[in-house]
Amino acid sequence: MFFRRKCPVCGARNDKGAVTCSNCGTSLETKEPSPREATKGFDQVVPLNPRSAHAYCKRGVIYQKLGQNNRAIEDFTKSIGFDPQYAKAYSNRAHAYLEKGDFDRAIADSTEAIKLDSKMAVAYSNRACSYSEKGLHDLAITDFDKAIELDPEWAVAYSNRGCSYGEKGQPDMAIRDCTRAIELNPDLAAPYKNRAIAYEDQGKEAKAIADFKKCLALTDNPAWIKRCQDSIKELA
Repeated sequence: MFFRRKCPVCGARNDKGAVTCSNCGTSLETKEPSPREATKGFDQVVPLNPRSAHAYCKRGVIYQKLGQNNRAIEDFTKSIGFDPQYAKAYSNRAHAYLEKGDFDRAIADSTEAIKLDSKMAVAYSNRACSYSEKGLHDLAITDFDKAIELDPEWAVAYSNRGCSYGEKGQPDMAIRDCTRAIELNPDLAAPYKNRAIAYEDQGKEAKAIADFKKCLALTDNPAWIKRCQDSIKELA
């Protein structure tokens, strides 16, 4: 069994062969800690570094992974309070607001993150998703363009831009982007779903059914499962 010297949660250095971190108690096995294990570690680290913007931001990310967006927002807000120039904290809080459906706040935080770091692809993507949810698809596509320019191999950005093109009634562009997303990451469910809808809009039933079935094989999202199953029944 191999162990880390540096704790993956708090960053503390440990003696060679240590099984748990001497600072926060996190397992030092080579496997990554689960979100709950990591949260427990940060709960011990934050009191030791009560003014650490980084510590609050990292714990906020873990809360997001656990679906606890309100607690994540609290931590990101504290992080920003200690470091108002911390672009990552604004971007992370934007994503938490996006998950909560608070799209205006997500847009505001994404915009602030972009002002602080104009090379942050995820900030453009978060703002684009928020614009898309508000039906502002032209603005969304412009931001997805920028995200892809900054990170040309980001499959999710292509898939999301494809979805925006589909919502605009441009299925050809949607199919192009979703196909590129699938080339980059064939294990993502979303681009198959989005491309299936575009094929459906074009009246290409066989291709739509094939993509809906592929999405079903990859997703555990209840809403997507229902959408795919309903469409397959209607198209078959």
